[in-house]
Amino acid sequence: MDRTEPSHRFPKGDHNRRISLGLDPEQMAAEAGVTPEALREYETTSPDDDFDAEVAKRV
Repeated sequence: MDRTEPSHRFPKGDHNRRISLGLDPEQMAAEAGVTPEALREYETTSPDDDFDAEVAKRV
């Protein structure tokens, strides 16, 4: 499975990765080139819901 494909991303997994890296949402958003609001929305997406593929690519 190619995890770089947005369709294979898991928002909660990316959230946990951000935490394990010790980054706060603002830092991660700045590094990824997205707004903190877009990152929060992506990270809190339910497993059964759609998420922004562009944010997933950047994160």
